[in-house]
Amino acid sequence: MEKSIINHTARVVAINRGIVKVRLEQPVNPAECAGCALSSSCNPVRMHGGTIEADIPEGLLSEDIIGRRVEIETPCAARVKATVQMLVMPLVVFLAVAIIMHLLHVEDGLSALAAILAASLCYAIVNRWLGGNRPEWKVVKICK
Repeated sequence: MEKSIINHTARVVAINRGIVKVRLEQPVNPAECAGCALSSSCNPVRMHGGTIEADIPEGLLSEDIIGRRVEIETPCAARVKATVQMLVMPLVVFLAVAIIMHLLHVEDGLSALAAILAASLCYAIVNRWLGGNRPEWKVVKICK
């Protein structure tokens, strides 16, 4: 059965307005991530040594948690959002532009080019401004 929540242990390195930057504490075994739906977007193996941004609830927020271990998690439902944003939206834009160009009796080559450019632009906009397929991490527990 597939896990519904992905979690990791990390150490807080900075706090900025309700968002903490954490560094994964233990090296993550690549085999652990092999079946994960978010492995291409979160990639904790690559992030070991890098930082991940995570939201922290008001009740856990304090200045003395810098350097402390925390548990972070993200729901697997994020993959549905990523699928819609990164695959479905550009495909819909591609088809819509192709149909509109066909109805306007534009040459097929130009229609195909316009549809590809529109889908690429949609993909770039989604990836840049809507967060793409990056998971949203949340601090759930401060470890002792």
